[in-house]
Amino acid sequence: EPPYITVPPTKKYSLVLDLDNTLISHNNKNSNEMCNLRPGLLSFLNTLKPIYELISFTNESKEYSDQLLSEIESSRKYFDYNLYREHNILKDNKLVKDISKIGRDMKKTLLVDKLYDNIKSTPQNGILIKPYYGESNKNDSVLFELKKLLILFQKIGYEDLTIAIKNYAN
Repeated sequence: EPPYITVPPTKKYSLVLDLDNTLISHNNKNSNEMCNLRPGLLSFLNTLKPIYELISFTNESKEYSDQLLSEIESSRKYFDYNLYREHNILKDNKLVKDISKIGRDMKKTLLVDKLYDNIKSTPQNGILIKPYYGESNKNDSVLFELKKLLILFQKIGYEDLTIAIKNYAN
């Protein structure tokens, strides 16, 4: 039942991050095989944690997603909140993320995802990145570039991140 998060934010900005094939890759959902963290993930989270409220938001079940989160958060808790499949809405027979229901100021909230369907409810708040399937691609610099951009947004001190996205859209 929206809003999903009723506690006021402790940071100026909220960053909503998709997990599966965005931050982490796990090829077999039924096995306990190791997950692949996207290159730069821990640096990304460590750097942004002090300046952004971090929220994971996935289309997957809580049980499966908590497994992925434990891979990421094995040594440190990065995410302030976790949202799961039951927090998605059904639109055109697809589960999609509507971040307007989270309970955060939409001018201060961004969603990073690999699927346009997930950001199309609030495209002005979305940053679409290429999917990550665990390929050992040393050239995957997506999170390094995104980290620089998000730090820049914070340094400039945007009061409206939708303007920031518009200014830096490719």
